[in-house]
Amino acid sequence: MTPIETGQPPLNHNTVLTRAAAALGTSLLALLSACGTHGIDSSTEATPAPTGAIRAQYGNASDIHLPLDDHLLSGFALREIWTARTELVGRCVERFSQRPFVPEAAVGVLPAFSPYRFGIVGVDAAEKHGYHDPDDELSPAFAAAHAIAVPKGDPTPAYILDGDVPRGVARPTDPSGAALPSAGCEGDAEWVLGGPAKAAEFVASEIVKIEDTERSDPRVAAAMSDWASCMTTAGFSYENPLDPVVEFGGVDSVSEHELEVAVADAACRQETQYVERRVEVLTEIQNRSLSSHRVQWDSYREWAAARSRKALGYLQTAGMSGTSRMQAEGLTGQNAP
Repeated sequence: MTPIETGQPPLNHNTVLTRAAAALGTSLLALLSACGTHGIDSSTEATPAPTGAIRAQYGNASDIHLPLDDHLLSGFALREIWTARTELVGRCVERFSQRPFVPEAAVGVLPAFSPYRFGIVGVDAAEKHGYHDPDDELSPAFAAAHAIAVPKGDPTPAYILDGDVPRGVARPTDPSGAALPSAGCEGDAEWVLGGPAKAAEFVASEIVKIEDTERSDPRVAAAMSDWASCMTTAGFSYENPLDPVVEFGGVDSVSEHELEVAVADAACRQETQYVERRVEVLTEIQNRSLSSHRVQWDSYREWAAARSRKALGYLQTAGMSGTSRMQAEGLTGQNAP
């Protein structure tokens, strides 16, 4: 009953699963969708780059830009769209049931390639926040701060949402006598936002393939190994750069020990150029996909931009402008549209 924003499905926030998936170079979508057998060309064996290769370093997550960032919906845009869709469905549900919309669960949305997928970026962020960066859209704290409130009560009947009214049940009408739309309140909301993308299935599948290709690239394993060796030298034993993110990210407050680990982590990331090497690999793979499937990616980009505009237009009409919401939620920099 919930639409996929093609590559970024509405999901229950599960930081451990999200971080573990990202550590392996695979998104949550890869855990939820079946992979196809065509798409990314991974037949060419990659040659591991030397550890000493010179790369421009990233000071913070907002410095990271991937080729597909211009084609996929950002975390901010996804939250705007999800808010607009929830408002649209909610108003429709109230019209035809005279009760508030109660979804089955409070859900959030995750972008396909968040810059926070690699973990901590930059010494400044480590010193200030440890593993509790308030802008980290994959963290439980961020999910809690931006969750859509769910009213108490029984979940809204499925037939109100999808329009598939059971036999023997009268089709609901609103106070004016108008009947529930044939596709239900979710279908009505989708109509306002432009409906699903024609390239949706392709994009969802291609994201999985990109993640799988990155995960199996020997350069990723080499980068992880170099980082782990550096951390051992610093006095901390971790095998994966996202292990400390998972360990500390779920606790309520930042401890001195967390800050010590985070600073050492950030220093080792800089020394081994861990993030830069991961971005280099992912950039190469995404560029190959763009080169091979330009028509599909461009089609999806046009749909995503139109959907975002329609969502923002609706929120502005409803008195919830993007700017005011961004200020209210404290969204700046990386999370801005």
